[in-house]
Amino acid sequence: MRVVRMGVPDRIITHGDPKLLLAKYGLDADGIYTRVRESWEVLEERRAGARMRDAQAKG
Repeated sequence: MRVVRMGVPDRIITHGDPKLLLAKYGLDADGIYTRVRESWEVLEERRAGARMRDAQAKG
């Protein structure tokens, strides 16, 4: 199972509107969706590569 860590950086951050801060750090709905989609694409590319290697090994 792949785990993607997301969070606020471990440093002092500006305070302000929570919606803006969540968006800034990719923790709003759009940011989370983007990270999940990117991770899924990487996983699919790895799976495709593994299938190709298996097919070549079987010859």
